[in-house]
This record gives sequence, C-alpha cells and structure tokens, in this order.
Amino acid sequence: MNDQTGTKPIRTRKPRKGPGRPAAGESLTPGEVADAALQLVVAEGEEALTMRRLGEELGVKAMALYNHFADKDAILDAVASLALAQLPVAPEKGPWK
Repeated sequence: MNDQTGTKPIRTRKPRKGPGRPAAGESLTPGEVADAALQLVVAEGEEALTMRRLGEELGVKAMALYNHFADKDAILDAVASLALAQLPVAPEKGPWK
C-alpha cells in the first residue's frame, strides 16, 4: 500500500514492441486490470478512466484490455464489485433492532 494515499501502487510495465505474446509471468489478469481501474477512479475520478489511459497505467496497449473485458462498462462493473467487496461488513450480533 502507498502510505500517503492508502492505495496499492498501480502495476507498471514497459509496453512491448512488436507482435507476440508477453514473456512468462508478464500477462495481465482481470483482477489486475480491475484493481488498476479502481485505483485510477479513486485517484482521479471516473472521467479519467479510459481504455487508453488504463492501458498506459498498466504498461500495455489499450487493445490488450479487451482480452479480459468486453468494454469499458464491463470494467466499471468489475470496479464496482471490487469496491463493494472492500467495504467492511458489520458483525452479526444480536437482533437487528
């Protein structure tokens, strides 16, 4: 976690030159994409989230994101799910009243 903002730093990588698959251990996961998108939205707002910008933050071309999500709306759905999953859950003690 970043001590100043309380968020994890966005994973950075150098864009690949030319065609081909990434080296072993360098491929993105949907979770990494969603986490980076959430961090970008928290830091700069939803308007800052574009496929191109998210790709830049992850060190990949924007088109690489479409291997994991159909479109920006699908990424926003994953961001919402990730944000909800991070909310604290109240302990269950006694009756609700």
